[in-house]
Amino acid sequence: MAYSFQITGIELLDFCLNGNHQKQGEKVTYQFEINIEHWHYIESGIVFVICKVSIYNERKDLLLGNLKSSCDFKIEKLVTYFDEKAKVLQLPDQLVVTLNSLSVSTTRGLIASQFRGTSLHDAVLPVIDPSKFVFNKNACLKP
Repeated sequence: MAYSFQITGIELLDFCLNGNHQKQGEKVTYQFEINIEHWHYIESGIVFVICKVSIYNERKDLLLGNLKSSCDFKIEKLVTYFDEKAKVLQLPDQLVVTLNSLSVSTTRGLIASQFRGTSLHDAVLPVIDPSKFVFNKNACLKP
């Protein structure tokens, strides 16, 4: 099924680099933690996909940096996916996967741009299957 939507904005919400953790010539292995939230405004037909990526050392005992972004999407007929009685937005899974995929890819580019020339220059967010994210359809949705 085809869905009609467009990206209407990209915003860097926050980023942090926690010091220079790397010694000259040292090869570092990174661990990534990704969290995605969906916020919506039914009246405007807008869904905000907030993507936060935390970058850790290999043992995941030291937070090296993080970045949080928002990708804003105008979705045609968004109101048709809103259950007024339950006050829950019920987007089709395939549309959620598509929005998440676009948001993670955009965030990957922001990470590369923001951390260029720093100790996290080589921390490239790997390609991730967006259908593997755990969905909690009742979480983080704002009417």
